[in-house]
Amino acid sequence: MAALHAGMLLIGLLASICHESFQAGGWTEIKEPDTYWCRAMAEFAYRSKKRHIRGSLIFFITQARYKVVAGTEYQLGFIVFINDALKEKCIVKMLIPPIGTPGRKATVTKLWCR
Repeated sequence: MAALHAGMLLIGLLASICHESFQAGGWTEIKEPDTYWCRAMAEFAYRSKKRHIRGSLIFFITQARYKVVAGTEYQLGFIVFINDALKEKCIVKMLIPPIGTPGRKATVTKLWCR
């Protein structure tokens, strides 16, 4: 009986340590996605791909997750409001290289809006 409890404790410990590897594709969900950092990334991605948009833009982040590969890859789901009216819903995938990389700049891999 003690061996069974020890085995269960070991499995629980490994699950808590390797929590990220049990999630879908190694992605880690950000529990409260509507933060300043996520809104700034969404605005950067949106303005870099849609330069012709004018007006007062507000970004509401609905989903955010990240994966550490060669740098940090982010996937954000957000809603864009222009002059307090809903404009479109978007999903963006972007890569931020590690600190110290020459020419370090975030790149937008994919932006899809409807």
